[in-house]
Amino acid sequence: MEMKVVSDGGKKVNALYKGFIIKTDQSKDYGGEETAPEPFDLFLASIGTCVGINVIVFCQKRDISTKNIEVILIFKRNQHTNMIEKIEISLYLPEDFPEKYKNGAFIAFHGSWNRAPEQKGYHVVFVPFDGAYPSVDYEIFATGFAGTDTLESPADARYRATGLAQGPDGSIYVTDDNVGRVWKIFYSGNK
Repeated sequence: MEMKVVSDGGKKVNALYKGFIIKTDQSKDYGGEETAPEPFDLFLASIGTCVGINVIVFCQKRDISTKNIEVILIFKRNQHTNMIEKIEISLYLPEDFPEKYKNGAFIAFHGSWNRAPEQKGYHVVFVPFDGAYPSVDYEIFATGFAGTDTLESPADARYRATGLAQGPDGSIYVTDDNVGRVWKIFYSGNK
């Protein structure tokens, strides 16, 4: 597979990939004409749209309405370098998000050092309860922490979900022990 990157005049640069022309330009502050997003904006948008498609697929597999679902990315910049050092991703779910996710447990599958040659885990799963007892079945609630489909070693994982905590507002915090990242998953309804 190949991507070709070509100049389109001025500060415009286009990527030709899979039959698409992905256009970019620079802001006027950097000598561009602002006719398209800057390349780094497309990079940030790709993070958000990757999260978005995973949320949509999760809902569609369970016949959950995707109406009013929003993914919000907030970019935190280092005050000294002005570089993005943290991206907070918030997920806003519809009011009719299933009650079943309120009666069970979310568990971080950290991945394991002794599962060679094929690593497993790297998910946050939901285990429903029947009364006071957990079911033997679980479903993957959040995935993609590994950053790739195939791992030979835990060291190859981009992130490793380690722990979960529930905030007083019902949010779920997911911690990572690979690079020290924390994700917040929460439901807002129409509040």
